[in-house]
Amino acid sequence: MRDGRSFKVGWGATLCAAIVGGCSPAVNEPAIDSRTPAQRGAALAVTDGIPADFPRMLGCAAEELGNPTDPAVADQLKRICDVVQTGLYAVSQDPTLDDQAKMHHALMLMGGGMERMTQVLLAANPSSTDAGVRP
Repeated sequence: MRDGRSFKVGWGATLCAAIVGGCSPAVNEPAIDSRTPAQRGAALAVTDGIPADFPRMLGCAAEELGNPTDPAVADQLKRICDVVQTGLYAVSQDPTLDDQAKMHHALMLMGGGMERMTQVLLAANPSSTDAGVRP
């Protein structure tokens, strides 16, 4: 039987690798999409295996995911959100973690997800800046 810590480290490392590593551009769909941002967002705001009433991470709501005009960017954001949402749900359901540990893991996951989303958005629009600061 596996040690509880080993399991936590295992899924934690997997989630971090997925967030930091991002998604391969080789699997991006074509950039042509006739759906409106709202239609794209509605389809993007669902993560398989996560209850619909589970809170979405900031930046992962339907209207936020549907805003990028390039569907490939929206799809990358969707994949990042799916990884983070799955991790957040797993943390919330983990009976071995106390509330403080759950909060710590959740903040780490959200921070990693937001960092990766920012990288994707900056790569898609390199002339944009965040509060006037260039990376």
